[in-house]
Amino acid sequence: RGIPYLLEGPVTIGRAPAVTGVTPANVEQDSATPAAIAGARLDGSTGVAFPGTGVSAQILLGGTPTSLPILINVDPDAALGPRTFTVDAAAGLTPSGAIVVNIVPGTPVIQGITPSVIAQGAADTRVIIGGRKFNGSSVARLDGTDLDTTFTGPGELSALIPAGSLADAGTLSLTVANPDPANPGQFFVSAPFLLTVSPPPAVSRITPDRGARGAVVDG
Repeated sequence: RGIPYLLEGPVTIGRAPAVTGVTPANVEQDSATPAAIAGARLDGSTGVAFPGTGVSAQILLGGTPTSLPILINVDPDAALGPRTFTVDAAAGLTPSGAIVVNIVPGTPVIQGITPSVIAQGAADTRVIIGGRKFNGSSVARLDGTDLDTTFTGPGELSALIPAGSLADAGTLSLTVANPDPANPGQFFVSAPFLLTVSPPPAVSRITPDRGARGAVVDG
């Protein structure tokens, strides 16, 4: 004889849900990236959770038992490195196990430089670089040469332009590079932003060039 049981609510019979992959596996800081989780029995999922802070996800339409579309949201200051996740599927909670999403620095974006014009012959000048996807390892480069760089926050760096680079009038190309932790020696480099070195003003003529003593002359 068996022991009688009373079950309430839906009962799932069959193999447990599983996660077998995620595409893309690398997601940048300060981004919202569409992704797809591959696996089995993922239909009816109501949530995807990442441990810690800075990374979250929402489920998108179009899921099937073997593919779950999601949008991964990563904060600008989210910690770099791998993140596991858990899928709340209709057939049960499903940890990702060895399947991870890697949070990478991504390509920085320069949105402005202050000042953007520096006088020719100026001394060492510190500029403020505004933008996105900066981190503590970001370095500003002037025409490809690393500058003394200070990280203020995900949206701001300061960099010291040496006087030697300001000796001649013209334009200088400033970029920001983030190291790629997965590939030592490689960098994510922003598009260049131009910095102007302006020649000093020059007087070519004065009009009128004479006036009565003691008079006020308008030119």
